[in-house]
Amino acid sequence: MKKNIKNILNRFYKNSIIKKIPIAIKKYKFYIIKTDFIGFIIKLKYINIDLKKIKAIINWQDLENIISLKLFLEF
Repeated sequence: MKKNIKNILNRFYKNSIIKKIPIAIKKYKFYIIKTDFIGFIIKLKYINIDLKKIKAIINWQDLENIISLKLFLEF
């Protein structure tokens, strides 16, 4: 499979698709099982939200009265 990726990139380069766009192959990771991308954890068969990114929402305190609601809404 790695050979296929190299062949595809070589074809792109020979056909001047990539010549105008410099890329560093060492920067990219192939054949990984899990990756983090803009607050999501992407795995082979599903996508999850990164809980670290929504920690403030999970730990949100309930509004107990009208005054706290007004403060929250900035009235």
